[in-house]
Amino acid sequence: MSRLQPRPKAISTSNVSPQLAVSTAAIAKSSTSPITNDAASRPQTPVSRPSNRSSAVDPVSDRSTLFLIRRTLCSHLVDKGRSAPVPIEDILPPLTSSNDVDLQLYAFIAIIIREFVHTWYTKITPDPLFVDEVVKIIAHCTRALEQRIRKVDLQSLLFDELPDLLDVHLQAHRTAHHDEHPPPLEINPRTIYHSLWPLAYLSPVPDEGGPLAQQQMNNEVMYRQMLVQGVLAILLPTEDLENDCLTTLVGQIFSEMIIGGVVGGKAAEPWLLWEAITKIVEVVKEKLPQSKAKVRLERSSSDLGSRPLLDAAVAMSKPWGVKWNVQKTFWLVLQYAFVTFTAIRFLVNMVATASSLPSRAAGQSDATPVSASSKDPSTLADPAIERKKPIIQMKIWSCVAHLLDLDIRMPWLSSSISMLQWGALTGFGEVGNTDGILDK
Repeated sequence: MSRLQPRPKAISTSNVSPQLAVSTAAIAKSSTSPITNDAASRPQTPVSRPSNRSSAVDPVSDRSTLFLIRRTLCSHLVDKGRSAPVPIEDILPPLTSSNDVDLQLYAFIAIIIREFVHTWYTKITPDPLFVDEVVKIIAHCTRALEQRIRKVDLQSLLFDELPDLLDVHLQAHRTAHHDEHPPPLEINPRTIYHSLWPLAYLSPVPDEGGPLAQQQMNNEVMYRQMLVQGVLAILLPTEDLENDCLTTLVGQIFSEMIIGGVVGGKAAEPWLLWEAITKIVEVVKEKLPQSKAKVRLERSSSDLGSRPLLDAAVAMSKPWGVKWNVQKTFWLVLQYAFVTFTAIRFLVNMVATASSLPSRAAGQSDATPVSASSKDPSTLADPAIERKKPIIQMKIWSCVAHLLDLDIRMPWLSSSISMLQWGALTGFGEVGNTDGILDK
């Protein structure tokens, strides 16, 4: 309100006494001082307003991602006369069958194009047709890759092949780092590891700053290029394979920038892996409900101050304590009975519905198709037809056992599990064999 009050008029000094002049000056100073104090104590300034606006913008939101994609990949394809922007799906070719996945993949491609292609291509020519061709080739490769992934046996890949690789790596690593000789006679663990599991793209064993390190890097570069060229030969159309310039450029983008620079250079760093694991744990921890043990701990810590009063009350009412123990035992027995009933019902439902589930051996490979009407026993017993491995016989169980050192810490448990596995595979009914009740 002090801002709206008019400033007091100046009083003429011709007919005013000195006392009246001093009092009038004091009044004017007191009336104008709130204005200066209010102006000085304003919390919001023009400098602080942009910070509030910038903090409200999320750099990883869908809006920011769309803006990055439009500015990098399709700035020349957008009709500037339109009031509403054209959706990305109508401008760029689809990468996969999901629009949400396409948005994230196009953001990743836009970053790569901006950082590794525009830095040198815009110095040659402003023509955007080259970038459009690269995007079309990548889109064709991703769609073909998705179609091939749909035909992959994910059960064998996740439960047998990948755990087998991890198990072999784990055993070779532990054997290489197991010290059997004193320090004067010790051998480099990397030499032992490469002797047990030789890898062409990691050989020879690099030395510290010597010529072998450069030779190993050259072998790794050659292996990445051969890997990408083999993948492009399967995914690219025939007319694009005949274009050497295009295949070379796309192969360099995939082998050096994506696999070598992003995956091998940054994504494989230990600090980045730990940071990703930490962020995933934080996100999952926020979504999980508060555990009952933590609630009990907080409740017990809050009741520590009133513990003497509770002890006195319990000492004065022992019959009530006996009654409480009986009631607690009753509810505990009831809970165990409910859990047992639920487990039995689950097993009965599993056995009842196992016969109606589709057969795991139905999806045969395209190389050896078997018609359903074929009744030739020689065809059914053909060893060329691959028989799927049972779930309980896959490598994931042995991999977990080796990770936990189960055969060293608890050999009795390891042998008992092996006996149960053998009984499920070869025992009565073969419930653990392929298309058995346990397998389904």
